[in-house]
Amino acid sequence: MTNKLQLFDLLDACRARLKALEYFANLTVITENDGDLLTTINTAIAKAGLCIVIGGVEARNTRLNASSPVWFPITFSVVVEETVVINRSASGTGKPAQVVADQAAEQLHHFVTDWGTVVVVAMRPLSDKTRNIYELECQIGQ
Repeated sequence: MTNKLQLFDLLDACRARLKALEYFANLTVITENDGDLLTTINTAIAKAGLCIVIGGVEARNTRLNASSPVWFPITFSVVVEETVVINRSASGTGKPAQVVADQAAEQLHHFVTDWGTVVVVAMRPLSDKTRNIYELECQIGQ
């Protein structure tokens, strides 16, 4: 709830939470701060068939008359993308996108950050014809 914190640090904190766990150790987890997202996603998908992207921060200024914005509530997404033919092959992770999304939800729900406690409010499929995609909607504050 303070404007002294950078919102992109929230994404890095969530990535660090996931990467600290054995289940996510061999998975590519990127944030929108990592630069060329499309190339990074496509490289991860081509190599192992799955990646996790944390980003899409949306925030509201709750103190319109303050000297600087106070961002609260904060909403962001965790998106798991999978190309099944690669991911479920010998070179893939072998972990289906829906299961990875569920595991990420388990680990991030009630994760305490410097911005407040993360609540996972929804998981929805966004699959297209070439990839299985699941999005977690996460929120801090209500």
